[in-house]
Amino acid sequence: MAESGEILYIGRSQNMRHRWISHHRHSQVAEFDGAKIAWIEISDCSLLPEIEFALIEYFRPPLNRSPGLAPLPESDTSGYQVAALRKRRNLTQRQVAEVLGVTDQAISNWERGRVDFRMTATQWVKLLQLLDCT
Repeated sequence: MAESGEILYIGRSQNMRHRWISHHRHSQVAEFDGAKIAWIEISDCSLLPEIEFALIEYFRPPLNRSPGLAPLPESDTSGYQVAALRKRRNLTQRQVAEVLGVTDQAISNWERGRVDFRMTATQWVKLLQLLDCT
């Protein structure tokens, strides 16, 4: 968290001290004067992926964006992010749709921002694993 209160990065860990020592964003956060680490303790670790995702979607921290991605529209950007990650991993919309149990047309519409695609926590976990974001 920046001195101004801006959330710079959101991540999850079962052992924060161990994770942060070797974290790939450590040097970037250190560039912000007065940056501090804040955390939330969660008793059920199985909830961490869903909580992390929700917080990133809400706060949109600058250091959670993948390097090299084009700026995203201000509206719901999850579909655009999924499209970029899917293409980087050479996956088709059909492959993503099959994993999520939806049609490839639903994925296409979501990636283009045409629909507000709602997924269950289980679907999000499957998607994150498919895109190697865990």
